[in-house]
Amino acid sequence: MSPAEAEQLPKANEVSRALGVLPEVEVETQTFPLAVGSRFLLCTDGVTRHITNDELERLMTVFVDNPDGLCDEIHRYCYERGAEDNFTALVVCVDPPLPAPPQIAVSPPSLQERLVRTREMSIVPSFPADRTTGEHHPLRELVEARRARSRREWMLYTLGVLVLMTLSFVAGWWLGTQQVSPETAPATAPARLPR
Repeated sequence: MSPAEAEQLPKANEVSRALGVLPEVEVETQTFPLAVGSRFLLCTDGVTRHITNDELERLMTVFVDNPDGLCDEIHRYCYERGAEDNFTALVVCVDPPLPAPPQIAVSPPSLQERLVRTREMSIVPSFPADRTTGEHHPLRELVEARRARSRREWMLYTLGVLVLMTLSFVAGWWLGTQQVSPETAPATAPARLPR
């Protein structure tokens, strides 16, 4: 089918395969040779619905050294032309590889260095310090926080039991004082019977 026929397909923008829908996905791959300095555009149908391939090609040449400007221009085109769908554009620039770091010959540690290191390891805390910051390992902080929380919970539990015991004692004492004993009960007149 020609590109013109492909543009007229009624279901041209339907997704026929997506990641995450099924437990196993058949992935289509293609291999492209890339040269240093190559630029290419990955975009959704929200872009190609509003900007033709010829226009995209022209924009790629105009903004060859400005990928951010290209994305801004695609954004502007889509909004000016109605932006009926969400649109995403990603410009990929193939840069030269980074130079390899210089290789430094490392000699094995001497016996004295190994002995010092062994002694240092024997006196370090059970949780090693973070090598990047020198601070305590995060796991140590987690364990200490959990211990502090356990102590707080135990203290609150003990305090709650003591409060309940005190309330029970006070309630028992109060109820005991409210009961009337026969010796302290006021004398009442005998009830009169009707004649």
